Amino acid sequence: MAEHAGGEICIDPVEIAEAGWFRWDRMPAIPGALSLSRRLIGAYLAEHGVSA
Repeated sequence: MAEHAGGEICIDPVEIAEAGWFRWDRMPAIPGALSLSRRLIGAYLAEHGVSA
């Protein structure tokens, strides 16, 4: 998880295919249950009282 300080996201294409900043109420489709991305998104949503 991170906080956006400004500017564009720079990703390492060896480690991740794409990245983006999304508001909790404007998120794209959530990845499958076994992905690390899903766990991070789920933790964030739970912290903010939103069900995935």
